[in-house]
This record gives sequence, structure tokens and C-alpha cells, in this order.
Amino acid sequence: MKFITKKKTIRYVETDQMGVVHHSNYVLYLEEARIEWLDALNTPYGEIEKNGIISPVVEVNLKYHYPLFFGDLYSVEIQLVKFPKATLELTYHVFNQNNQLICTGYTKLAFLSSETKKPIPIPSHLSSKLVADE
Repeated sequence: MKFITKKKTIRYVETDQMGVVHHSNYVLYLEEARIEWLDALNTPYGEIEKNGIISPVVEVNLKYHYPLFFGDLYSVEIQLVKFPKATLELTYHVFNQNNQLICTGYTKLAFLSSETKKPIPIPSHLSSKLVADE
């Protein structure tokens, strides 16, 4: 399953003194992509939390290929690595307005009970959406 976010514009505040997007912002771009993806699956993250489930990022990896600059447009392609059981593994490709590969990334998220903070299986309402989209 693959999802591509809407294009967004790089804001001045996201850049450093050299006019390049600061590396730390890419983690935010990946998170925004996950939220947009879950919304597209009609499973908003806020609803997941209301059901007593949290999903912290337990692993993140980024590789930078080319910079983004103030005013550039970018989109994020997000893909499920494998069908999740207790963790959610996703890959990301960030592209600029010229469809040039900017950054690749990977995240692993765990599913925990918000009450006990102990691991739980993927919520059934989310797993059923992922099966339907494969």
C-alpha cells in the first residue's frame, strides 16, 4: 500500500541560515505524512488515542539526498513495509516540485495501552483498513 501526501510549501522558519531546510524538520514531515495517511484511511490518530492506544516512534532513520529550500514544494510518499502485528513499519520518500528525490526515511511505531504503557496488538479497526488497501 502506497500513499502520497498533498504538496506543501517550505516556510522560511523551516530553513537555516544557508536557506536550506534544517535536517530536524524532516522528522516532522514524516509525522505529518503518517497523520495524513491515517486520515485518508478514515482512522484519525486522535481517534486511536481516544480508544486508549498510543503509538510512539521507537525507531527512525533518514538519509538526505538533496536539499529543500525556502519556497520549494514537497510531497511525501509513504509505504507500509509489512502487515503490522504489534509495530507499524513505514518507509518514506520525500520529493520536491520537480519530482527529485530529497530524502528517504523509515519509522517503526509501537502500539501501547495508554493506561499501562505495555505493548498491545495493532488495533483491529486499523488492521482491517490496511488489509482492505493491500
